[in-house]
Amino acid sequence: LGAVRAEEEKQRDGAEEEERGGEQVQTFRLDEVAQHNSVESGVWMTYNGKVYDMTEFVEQHPGGKEKIMLAAGRDVAPYWKLYTIHQESSLVLELLKQHYIGDLDADDVERSRTGAEG
Repeated sequence: LGAVRAEEEKQRDGAEEEERGGEQVQTFRLDEVAQHNSVESGVWMTYNGKVYDMTEFVEQHPGGKEKIMLAAGRDVAPYWKLYTIHQESSLVLELLKQHYIGDLDADDVERSRTGAEG
């Protein structure tokens, strides 16, 4: 059991990318996503365990830059519950796909949804 845990730790700590279906998928930790919370550092956000770089879209956001920046470096789902227009349009998900940069580390997926820190 100890060897299995050690191997899991090694994979989690040492792997920046993981193999999926023959293509490389970058994996990001929640603290790394949180650092991308401004136009200067990049505007990243998560949704359903995926990471998106929305930097280029910030100025084009129909609700204004201020609204999209609320979710910078965080999970966007809680904001979409407030601004339900995002849940009513397939265009929103198509737009996200265009900005996909990788997956959130599995250990951090639940933390991103609950807003838990560290």
